[in-house]
Amino acid sequence: MRSRRNWQSVEKVPEMNKADETLDMGCLEAIETLYAWLDDELDDAQQSSRFEHHLAHCKSCYSRAELEKALTEHIRQAAGTKTDDNKLPAAPDTLQDRLEKLLQEL
Repeated sequence: MRSRRNWQSVEKVPEMNKADETLDMGCLEAIETLYAWLDDELDDAQQSSRFEHHLAHCKSCYSRAELEKALTEHIRQAAGTKTDDNKLPAAPDTLQDRLEKLLQEL
């Protein structure tokens, strides 16, 4: 999984040259990859590298990634404090029970 410092390495958006095009992914693939990357669920190092390369060259996707990162952090902070293993606490038992019943009805 990637570390948060990789986000810091994606700063300015330089021009892309022909050699870079072989590493690049398209915007659609980048947006599909964004959420797994933000949640540290992207296990494929090559895909992570291609995604970060795309962000370094695509202003639109970089802006979208910044927005989604800020929203994700805001939601995590609003949800409450994190546990010792840096994860959010579990949902209340009543909510878990309601969700389980709804899933069983499907």
